[in-house]
Amino acid sequence: MNRIWPAVLFGCICALIAALLVGGGASEAGAPARAPASVVQNTTICEQAYTGTMRSVYRICSTNSSISISGQSGIHLANYDLWVHTPQPRPCITITIASRLAVTSSSVLPLNIGSLPGDVQYHLQPEPHFIQSDDPAIIGLAQELTTGVTQQDRAVARVMSWVGSHISYTNSVVSNDALSVLNSRTGSRQGFAALAAALLRASGVPTQYVTGGVVNFSVLNWAWPVPDQGDYHWWVLVYYPDIGWVPSDPQHTINWIDTSHIAAPFNQLGMELVEITRLSHSESITLTEQYGQPFTDTLVRDEPLYSAVNTAGHLLEFSPLGFYLLLPKSEPQHTVTLTVASLRCDGLWTLSSNRTWITPDVTAGSVGTAVRLDIDTNGLAPGVYTARLTLSTDSSSDYTPLSRALPVTLVLAEQIHTINLPAVTRP
Repeated sequence: MNRIWPAVLFGCICALIAALLVGGGASEAGAPARAPASVVQNTTICEQAYTGTMRSVYRICSTNSSISISGQSGIHLANYDLWVHTPQPRPCITITIASRLAVTSSSVLPLNIGSLPGDVQYHLQPEPHFIQSDDPAIIGLAQELTTGVTQQDRAVARVMSWVGSHISYTNSVVSNDALSVLNSRTGSRQGFAALAAALLRASGVPTQYVTGGVVNFSVLNWAWPVPDQGDYHWWVLVYYPDIGWVPSDPQHTINWIDTSHIAAPFNQLGMELVEITRLSHSESITLTEQYGQPFTDTLVRDEPLYSAVNTAGHLLEFSPLGFYLLLPKSEPQHTVTLTVASLRCDGLWTLSSNRTWITPDVTAGSVGTAVRLDIDTNGLAPGVYTARLTLSTDSSSDYTPLSRALPVTLVLAEQIHTINLPAVTRP
């Protein structure tokens, strides 16, 4: 699989370029039409998590020559399938594409590289002058983005979100290698894929870049701004040890691609004129969550990225994860500090206590905050007491309210004795 994609799709790309040149000038698939670029200082990129399916049927015709198939009747990935219904060479063929907005991987980081197949390990290696995953700048950024991340799908989301929000699209870039794109913060569709692949490989995640086509039919109420004949395009495949290869388009989608992406196993699509007709389309998609990626440097695009990542368990953060307090009765008042945050795009959170002897000085906010917890044991007899702090998302949100409980255990002693033990060295 690792080397088949670029080879079988090369003819598809060349044919599309030729067709577009004949039709009046080739263009490159850039950012979706509904999302203009903007410069935003220190903001949060919003990752919108969807579930569901979409399915499209296309008829692809050439008026110049027959369309032939390169030894395949389709392409099948973890959540993307393409079937070719008329594999013999002919002027028109019909294909069906199905995409599932779901990633159910439980893969954790770091990956056990030695257990991966050899052809998968190949996609961890740097490629000189293009995928410079061994460059210090790329290694440093990859470490920054994935520090503390233990789930592979979240690491992929972090990298894709950074590339999608920090790189400005242009079709006039001369150098689309990963390092040039990182330094200039600009790139074409090839540059987006190259940088995403380099950052993921530097993070220890096998990633290959692939080429195919994208058409201008609407999905999820947006469409790629390309000609009627479609346009060539680049995206990436990420390997998950428990489910296989998963596609992402770092310009717009995380851990899935829509059915406007044609990963077609064709030798060619016609050298003079290509006609692509969408015969049918259906989508049953639900927006389930929004996840804010809190990047601190300048963003060049702040529109949402569409994700198929499971965000469960990641949206509410606090530290530490609990308190065990041993306090003397003679000193009734104490304070401890708790840091809290909601990683939804609106960032709104509330914090409450179910006991009067421990109260937060801040009970609501919209950003990550250090909260002082005031402890007052006046009126309490010596003994063991428990409390529960509850961190919740804002109840006015359009999404399902979430909450996490933080346990607090207080041991209130009449008197606390300390014993100094002598230091002992082994003879």
